Amino acid sequence: MTAQFKTAAGILSMAVILLLSACATTKENGKQPPDWVNGVSSRYPASQYLIGRGAAANLDDAKDRARADLAKVFEVGIRAESSDIQTFERVSAGNNGAGESKGQLKISRNIQTRTNRVIRGIEIADLWQDPQSGTHYALAVLRRLQAAQTLRDDIARLDEATRLYVAKANGEKDLLKRIAAASRSVEAQIERASAQRTLQVIDITGRGVPPPWPLAQLRSERETLIQDLSLATRTSGSDGDAIHDILDGAVSASGFTLKSPGQAKFTLNAAFDLGDLEQREGWYWKKGTLEISLSDAANKVRGTHRWNIKSSALSQADAQRRALDQVNKILKGDLRAVLISFADNK
Repeated sequence: MTAQFKTAAGILSMAVILLLSACATTKENGKQPPDWVNGVSSRYPASQYLIGRGAAANLDDAKDRARADLAKVFEVGIRAESSDIQTFERVSAGNNGAGESKGQLKISRNIQTRTNRVIRGIEIADLWQDPQSGTHYALAVLRRLQAAQTLRDDIARLDEATRLYVAKANGEKDLLKRIAAASRSVEAQIERASAQRTLQVIDITGRGVPPPWPLAQLRSERETLIQDLSLATRTSGSDGDAIHDILDGAVSASGFTLKSPGQAKFTLNAAFDLGDLEQREGWYWKKGTLEISLSDAANKVRGTHRWNIKSSALSQADAQRRALDQVNKILKGDLRAVLISFADNK
């Protein structure tokens, strides 16, 4: 799991701590603590509210701890969401697991934004200070109905987007565009699963809104389309011959079907050029470019993409090997996402 996903729960907690409640509060300084200090709240029943409690010597710290205590109910969901995104990433990227990074970042960012929007509904509803110890107590509440409606609206939006993507994946004639639509339907439903898990925490029934499409089915349909996209490979450039096997391996690892020229639906060309070897302070440096282009059966170029390659080592052979290792990592990690992105080119 990436560092970004490992720290998702921590980021959420920090966001909660920094939130300032704009609600009115009631400060009780009676000798007897209100019921919520040691038990349930009669004023804020569990059927209508999620609650969190905080205690500290400082009033502001007590409020922050109450908000953080309430937000803990979402941490399990965040960990599950991160796991799902990582699974999606591995399925999408083949063996390397680094593909579609922009898509993953977008999903993660959307999930975080939604969660923050939900927890902004947290209010500090009551305060009490122990007259003996001076300890401050705070009660944070979140209205279930209000938070649930926000999530239901998000789910409805994502389901509508998925419906349109599925229709395009089934009705579009262009195979590359069908794959792109199928991929986006999967992305939308992964994000939707996140909203559903959060809603199940808030919804007193725990049901939420069951998804109309099984995520596994959408993934399977996308993989079938990807396998149907056959590619013939071709290398060019001053160092093109050195990456021929690497390119073929990346095509297979990305889930596409490798075929010979004349039988494939698309041709993938990889141009690889490494500049002259430079030596500085005992190190050998290699710099160059890797560019791929995809052409359809009518020889129409559907898209191009370029990466800069740079490697260094204490020997010429190692510098060359490291450059090729970098090409291998890039192609196995990014090829699938890059080819799918070509569907958006006019």
